Formats: sequence, structure tokens, C-alpha cells
Amino acid sequence: MLSRLLALDVWAGEQARVQRSLNDVHQRYINLRRWRQQNFALELCDEYSRINLSSIDLDAIAEEPNEDITMLSGGESADEYAKRKAAKYRAAARLSEFKLWLKNAAQKTGTLIIDPDEEDRRKGALRKPVSKTEDGMFCANHDVASIAKFIKAGI
Repeated sequence: MLSRLLALDVWAGEQARVQRSLNDVHQRYINLRRWRQQNFALELCDEYSRINLSSIDLDAIAEEPNEDITMLSGGESADEYAKRKAAKYRAAARLSEFKLWLKNAAQKTGTLIIDPDEEDRRKGALRKPVSKTEDGMFCANHDVASIAKFIKAGI
């Protein structure tokens, strides 16, 4: 019984060492990706005075029919396979994080960044007043005076 406990203790120590090694490799990968993204963003901003970001519908790209994807998917639906793979690599690329590095580098170099997603968010925030309808639902088609009326009424 004692030998089993000692073996279990040795195994736990080995597992902890392996887990630390994996965490270290993962952290080095993240730091390397950030470093590369920061340097690439700075290179872009040094090279160009204006950068126009465009919105890309990644789901639509993943859903496009492709013979290679159909072959790779095996028995799985080609659409589902493509979406799953696209999501995996989208998370690894961290495009939203790259946008932050790009905007940060643009501030340092004076580069103008045109981001349609940010412009849509700003416009949406300004033109979507909310009010409460008779059935208790919120509706975004009233003017500011209507909202003030609901706020005064305590709704």
C-alpha cells in the first residue's frame, strides 16, 4: 500500500512538471504572437499614412463551397467542418487584438486608421434611443423626448 502511495506521489510530481512545461510553452507562444503583431502593426504604420480596415464576413467565407473542404470533411457536413476550422484559427490569430496593436502604433506614428466597425458602433450608439412599449418590450424607434417621458415616469 505504501509503495502505491509513493508511486502516486512520484506520478503527481511528474504531472505537475509536465503541466508547468506546457503552460510555459503556451505563454511563450502568446508572447511571440503579440511581439510579431506589435512589430507588424508598427511596420504598417511606418509605411502608410492611412490604413483603411474593411469588414470581412468570415462566416460567409467559411460557408463558400470548396472541393478541398468537402474532401477533408470526411463524413461531416462541409459547412460545419469549415466553420469549426475557421473558428479555431480565428481564435489563434486574435484579429481583434491585432486591431488594438494597430491603433496603438497609429497613435504613435500619426497614421490615420479608418475602421468601419468602430464607425458603425458610434453611429448606432447615437441613433438608437430606447423606450418601453405598452406590452413591456423595449423599442428603439422613438426620439429623445419620448425617452425622457419614460424616465420621468419611473419606467
